[in-house]
Amino acid sequence: MTSRAWADGPWPLIETPSKTQDVSKHAAIYIANEMACTHNCMIRGLNSIYLQAEQVQKPADIEDFLGFIKFWANWVSDHHILEEEEMFPGFEKAIGIASFLGNNVEQHHAFQSQLQNLLTYGASTKPGSYDASTLRGIVENLAPSFHQHLSNEIDSLLSMQPYNGEALLKVYKQCVASATKQDKALVAEYQEPSVWVSPLAGKPL
Repeated sequence: MTSRAWADGPWPLIETPSKTQDVSKHAAIYIANEMACTHNCMIRGLNSIYLQAEQVQKPADIEDFLGFIKFWANWVSDHHILEEEEMFPGFEKAIGIASFLGNNVEQHHAFQSQLQNLLTYGASTKPGSYDASTLRGIVENLAPSFHQHLSNEIDSLLSMQPYNGEALLKVYKQCVASATKQDKALVAEYQEPSVWVSPLAGKPL
């Protein structure tokens, strides 16, 4: 019996801080833990694109799959915009140190062109022109720096522990509210349910 490939590879999930730390000890640990969960959803999304690329054959399935790619890339892009325009400046104001999270912004910009390539492929490719090897190549170019960033950002958030936890948590909750509105707008753009979302859940518990 062939084992089934789940979406927690080929790029590994990030260990959540709650595995070794008490998230109630400081807001920075809680924020880092929540962000790690979000980042793992992103990793599973990228893994599922890579794993399913060679499996889709029917034009209708390819069209849905391309829609999922577009949805995923837009979600990641909007997440980073929210961080750069609202979350990170808010954290830095609470901390009192300008550019405290500047390295994370630089990492965003380092792989933005590769992320844009994936978004463009999902948005502009027609089912008849779909090529799995081309798509996989785009993902392979994006994944190393993207995955490293997702891991590094958790360490950056954990490094906020010496600072005002109450102020940091206030900023985070405001950003969650903004992200909720943002996500609803994204979902409205892609209303058809997709079979390609299911691998994000990974192995059944």
